[in-house]
Amino acid sequence: MFSSLNDHDMTSDHLPIQITMSEDPSFNEIKKKNQFNFLKAEWENFRKILLDFPDTRFNGNLDEMCQSITDKILFAANNSIPKYGCKFFKSQLPQYIIDLIKERRQVRRKFQSRRNILDKVEFNRLTGVLRLKLKEHRNKSWFDFLNKIGNKPLNSRPFWKKINRLYSNKDVRSIPTLIRNGKVFKTDEEKAKLFGQILSETFSLNKENSDKKFDEEIFLKLKNYFKWNQNYNNEPISLKELKDAINRTKDFSAAGPDQLHNLMLKNLPTKTLCEIIRLFNLSLILGKVPSKWKIAQITMLPKKNLSSGDPNEYRPISLNSCL
Repeated sequence: MFSSLNDHDMTSDHLPIQITMSEDPSFNEIKKKNQFNFLKAEWENFRKILLDFPDTRFNGNLDEMCQSITDKILFAANNSIPKYGCKFFKSQLPQYIIDLIKERRQVRRKFQSRRNILDKVEFNRLTGVLRLKLKEHRNKSWFDFLNKIGNKPLNSRPFWKKINRLYSNKDVRSIPTLIRNGKVFKTDEEKAKLFGQILSETFSLNKENSDKKFDEEIFLKLKNYFKWNQNYNNEPISLKELKDAINRTKDFSAAGPDQLHNLMLKNLPTKTLCEIIRLFNLSLILGKVPSKWKIAQITMLPKKNLSSGDPNEYRPISLNSCL
C-alpha cells in the first residue's frame, strides 16, 4: 500500500512516499523438498536399518501406529537413499558458448552505437557460429543422456523431463491471473486461497438440506448392525495380499504428503510389512483410517484451455499417502 507522509516537518516541498508491505501469516508456503534418487538407492542398507528398529507398539491408537511406521521408513530412506541436490539457477551451457554469447552481445552494442557495417558483418558471423555450437551442444547432450540411461530404461519419464527441459520456455504448471465475480487474483497466494474456497464450497456437506430425522435413523441402524455383527465380511488382511497389492503399484508414482514412495514399500522387510498389516487390520476393526491418510496434496489442472482465467475451468488432482 502506498501513502504520502503529510504530517511530518519537511525541509523540502517533496513529500516522501511510504510503502507498506504485509504478509498473511496464516498462509503457509509449501517448499519443494529434495527428491530421492532411487537409481542410487542402497536397498540392502535400507532393509537393515528397518530390521534394527524395535517393533511398533500395538496400543490401539491408529495415528500413533501410522506415525511410528512412517517415521521409521523415512529414517531408513534418508540414511540409505541419496537425494538430488537443490537446483539453483545455473546455466547448463558450457563456458565457451557463454563466452561466445557475451562476445556477440558486445559486438551488437558496438553496432548499435556506431552503425559500422564491419560490426554488423561480425555480428552476423558470430550469430552463425553460435547457432552451430548450440546445435552441437544439444546433440552431444542427447547422446550423453542416452548413454547414461542405457538400452533398457525403467520408464519413459526421463525422456519427457529431458524434452520439457530443452524445449519448454516456461513452467507449464503456472496458472494465469484468475478472475471471479469481477475480482482479480494475481499472486500464487490469492489463487491458492481462491481454489481452496471453491473446493470447500463444492465438497462440503450441505447440512441445511439434510433430513435430521432420517440421518439419526441411519446412524442408529449402522450402530446396531456393527454391534451385533462383529465378523462382517472383512477377513484380516494377509501378508500375501499386502505383497500382491504393493507389487501392483507403479514404481514411479508420486509420493503423497508423508513422502512415502512406492519403491520404499516394495523394498520393505517382512518385519515392517507385518507392522503395516497390523495397522490395516486395526483400521478395519475400528472402521476408520489414520488422520494423515485423509490429507492430500492438491494440484489444480486446467480442464481444456491451458491459459483460462476462469477458476471453474480447473479440476483438482490429489496426491494421498501411498499406504
